[in-house]
Amino acid sequence: MNLDALQSAFDADPAGADYHQLVTSYVSAGRMADALIVAQQVVQYRPQDVAARRLMGWVMLTQSQIRPAMQAFSDALQQNPSDSESRFLYGLCLERLEELDQARVQLGYVLQSVPNHAGALEALKRLDAGEQPPPPREDKTVMMSLDDVVSSKTYTGSSPNLDLEDEVDETPPGEGASTVEPAQTVDAQQRRTAQKPIAQVTATQAVSVAPETASPSAEQPEPETSQDQDLGRVPVFIETDTGPQGSPLVTGALAILVAALLLSLHHFYGAWAKEEKSIADNFNQAERAFIADGAGQLRKAATLAQMVVQEKPENDKARGLAAHALARLEIEYGIPQQIMAAKKLFEGIETPLNSLHGRAAEAMILRAEGKYPEAVSALDYTTRDGRKINVPMFRRERALNLADQDKNKAALDELNKALENGGTRRDLLLTMAHFQLHRGTANAAFSYASRVLASVDQLHQEIKSGQQSLVNADQAEASAKTAIPSLEKELKDLQGVIEGKKKGVTEKQKKSIKALQARLDALKRLDRDRPKLRERLTRNIKKAEAAVPKLEVAPALILRAASLAMRESPALVSAMNDLKRALLLSDCDQADLPPERACISSNHRHQALAIQAALARRIGDEKTATEAEKKGAIPGGISLLIEARTAMDEGRYKDAETLAEKAAAAETQSALPVMLRLELDTRRQNPGRDDEKFEALLKTFPALKARTQLMAIERSSRAKDLADAQSRIQAYRKA
Repeated sequence: MNLDALQSAFDADPAGADYHQLVTSYVSAGRMADALIVAQQVVQYRPQDVAARRLMGWVMLTQSQIRPAMQAFSDALQQNPSDSESRFLYGLCLERLEELDQARVQLGYVLQSVPNHAGALEALKRLDAGEQPPPPREDKTVMMSLDDVVSSKTYTGSSPNLDLEDEVDETPPGEGASTVEPAQTVDAQQRRTAQKPIAQVTATQAVSVAPETASPSAEQPEPETSQDQDLGRVPVFIETDTGPQGSPLVTGALAILVAALLLSLHHFYGAWAKEEKSIADNFNQAERAFIADGAGQLRKAATLAQMVVQEKPENDKARGLAAHALARLEIEYGIPQQIMAAKKLFEGIETPLNSLHGRAAEAMILRAEGKYPEAVSALDYTTRDGRKINVPMFRRERALNLADQDKNKAALDELNKALENGGTRRDLLLTMAHFQLHRGTANAAFSYASRVLASVDQLHQEIKSGQQSLVNADQAEASAKTAIPSLEKELKDLQGVIEGKKKGVTEKQKKSIKALQARLDALKRLDRDRPKLRERLTRNIKKAEAAVPKLEVAPALILRAASLAMRESPALVSAMNDLKRALLLSDCDQADLPPERACISSNHRHQALAIQAALARRIGDEKTATEAEKKGAIPGGISLLIEARTAMDEGRYKDAETLAEKAAAAETQSALPVMLRLELDTRRQNPGRDDEKFEALLKTFPALKARTQLMAIERSSRAKDLADAQSRIQAYRKA
């Protein structure tokens, strides 16, 4: 069956078991986004299917979505602790997060169950050699496991699945560890208890705890569970005949008293356990929402984590997660007053918290207040066993701390190190895009913003391609309405000529008849299949259009539009298209907006409208510019710079200088206003010859050396100092 047939079969029965072939076919075709969409749908319709969760995690891993992949494998292990393939892939995720000791632990457990597991042996060999793992799509230990991942019966190493009751993995927990603690089923506990003599029944049955999904890594290096859920043990008293019997009346009263006591204890512990489970569920959902990212998901994470804090004020991890989500909402998504709300969560408690999220949030708050040494101190975190934590979220905050103090080279080094360990994380890519834009390297900013938008860009391309295919189908149908009758007439005429001849049919005539008939059959077949083609194209377009609102990222669209506008050769039409996409998103303040749906904050909407107005005027579209201003455009640094460049191109140097000064006031730590002022000075009829301005720019922004050299060459040329221009050209070539 081809992909379309497989997709149609899946759409007809998404809860069916025949989904493996569709996902693997998408993988083979390189359509990983489609493979992931199908895998996620399967998990929704088949929540108890361990193989489905394992397959979804594998697709995420091949896309370098390490965090979500770990969650999928962890969920699979919670349902079946003896699932060696999920544990193997979980270990590969730990390896990529540089949790090497924990990776060895997990791979060791795999080899205990499946001694000849080829993937685990290869991964351990790589760990022992100290080699860095390649990207998942290039890692044979990942790719070799696909056949086993989609099977619910066998694993790499040709070892059958073991029965849950007979094989329970007892992975030991550790401080800051990411090990998955498989839960023992209640049925298995009851069966084992039933096999014991009644005298051996102890006072309790242990309540199984779900696996911890966090790990000491880029996002949550330490497991952040709300509470341990160990229920108290209730003794069971058994009467024997070894002593003299008491009065029947007394014995009956005691029996009633014991029964009442046990009943009250049952109700008390049952209510307590239910409450504890609810708190743990809220925290787990908060973690998952934080990992999912996006304004709606971060709000959900903050809300759920704050609910945990209300019930358990001593829970530092929930408090830190809530504060971190709130701070990110303001810094990344432009939603106001969130840092203030995060700060309130720290009032009256001792800081820094024993929580990675809490320390990151505290650093963000302190940096916003200009308290840079205190912010750095909050990120100085050593665990009880002496490990110094230096995860990507800490590196990001250190980098921004350095950038705010004009230490751009050191900031860039920290950001690059953060991206080495968390290169697919949206927050790191957005931070790097913003950093590169305001350091004057617009092409690099465009690249990082595009990485955030890669999946949704692909969907937009598929929608555009599908719509063009529908247009082509309409044109082909119109053409067929005249072509088919024409061919039929031509064929009939030729056959009539042949029949009127006394001599037999020549070879040339036979070929002509055959060719005409083949063309006619092909046109009729296409005409007959065209409705199905339209239906399939329409279905794919609707599917892509439904996914787009979940994948758009307003800050990335605005950053990419700004980088396109700030290039030396601006791509203004593409920038306008990105702004249009951003402005089509729902408002983040919309009350009934689902958390998974992308949105745009009011601040970002005003910013996008201002850039749209400035770009529209730059290309001479006054109507669009006026409409954007009426919708609430509020000028900011980027829009002012675009207006200044327009004024400069039109020879209005005084207006350009005024706008550049306003832009500098709005973007106090950006290289862009400084560069524009230097360019203004260069373009004047009598340009200045002050090298100190160039030197000051280079001191703060070393990456702009080539740009400043070219501007200095142009300045000397305009000043007709050809000797100076020539010497600078030679220096530029040598550099």
